[in-house]
Amino acid sequence: MGNIGDIAITALRIVYGGFFAAIGLYGGWSMLSGKGNPFPPKPGPGAQFQDALLQTGFMIPLMLASFVIGGLALISGRAAPLGIIILAPPVIVIAFYHVILPGGSRVWGLGWAVALVILAWHYRAAFRPLIGMGS
Repeated sequence: MGNIGDIAITALRIVYGGFFAAIGLYGGWSMLSGKGNPFPPKPGPGAQFQDALLQTGFMIPLMLASFVIGGLALISGRAAPLGIIILAPPVIVIAFYHVILPGGSRVWGLGWAVALVILAWHYRAAFRPLIGMGS
């Protein structure tokens, strides 16, 4: 059995990955079944932003697929660094959405970003070859 830090990182990795995988599956099911956006925003700039993403025809499915793939990669453990890389772009968008746009929850947006940074820091050795810092 590992120390408390290893247990905490494992719990964070599984809960974080599980949340994104579940949201991706639920959102995908909702969109495919014709029920539309399962997470409608309050009227205003946030709704306009989400509508713009929806109008592209590919951004929402792409984000939902990245949630599922990234979340499952995190849950697997072995592919956790890949999951972090896949989830980083949408998590950054989510964080900025909640911090910048009116009606967002700063705590919610920053919480997801901070958790991803904690996971990325834990797996930082896996990212060194990507940024030219050796293997």
